[in-house]
Amino acid sequence: MKKILFLFALLWGIFSAEAQVATHIFESKDAFKLFPDLKRRESGKAPVKQMQAVNVEALLKEDEANAGLGVPFRFGYGFDVNYTMDDGIWEEQLSVRVWSVKVTSKGAYSINFIFSDMVLSPEAELYIYSSEGLAVYGPVTSVQNAAVFLTDLVAGDEVVIQLTEPVGATERSSLKISKVVHGYVNMFPFSTDARAAALTCHNDVVCYPEWLRESEGVALILLNGLSFCTGSLLNNTSEDFKSYFLTAFHCVDANQNESISANEQSTAENWAFRFRYKRETCGGSYVSSYFTYNQAQFRAA
Repeated sequence: MKKILFLFALLWGIFSAEAQVATHIFESKDAFKLFPDLKRRESGKAPVKQMQAVNVEALLKEDEANAGLGVPFRFGYGFDVNYTMDDGIWEEQLSVRVWSVKVTSKGAYSINFIFSDMVLSPEAELYIYSSEGLAVYGPVTSVQNAAVFLTDLVAGDEVVIQLTEPVGATERSSLKISKVVHGYVNMFPFSTDARAAALTCHNDVVCYPEWLRESEGVALILLNGLSFCTGSLLNNTSEDFKSYFLTAFHCVDANQNESISANEQSTAENWAFRFRYKRETCGGSYVSSYFTYNQAQFRAA
């Protein structure tokens, strides 16, 4: 396989708080203590979208056959869908109007989504959260508006997508969901699942405090909603901290033919980059929060 690296420019400044979207993990399932409004706004009327059963055994056999071939680590199975605002329900609650839909995929360790044509109004906030209170992702705002938007993983096999706007807002949000991803490998730090055992070959940076500063530049990449790679920020000779990001050729080369197509490059420019994903203590099992940036521009190979 070619030993070529790809260089991207992240489209948002790394220190821009508005451009990042946080993911909070709650091992004790008490997410609604920190986010009480999410639960309060649930009326029980949200439509439920139930995914079909996933043949996990067959997927794991495929993964085993691909082991050692240099392909990115796959954690999820994707369902192609075409959900729009018509698939949820709008409700007015005091000063806000709330749109919501519930998505379930039995047995999933996590659920994540690919949005298309996502246009959130200037005052809108979008959250995705576990019905059990395991995780909260958001808020996603109009800053993230994009033709393709990959969400981070939300722990659990049942999640709620909740969008709020002020009742008096002059603009209405719109979005489409093109893919729902069933996470069949447990990718969370509190996992005891043997199927994630391959990840134990990595060093836990929390156990190496001398590398704490450098670790801020390392990110996990959500490639196509189904697979992961990794990479790192890279400074340039001007040392002006432009947000260049370096990763490997095989992360872009989806079909492993040692050539990059226009479609593969376009897909890569819509990746999500997850930073500060680490345990709170060395040897611990708990991660409190981390954040993702979306969108990049291909620069060099």
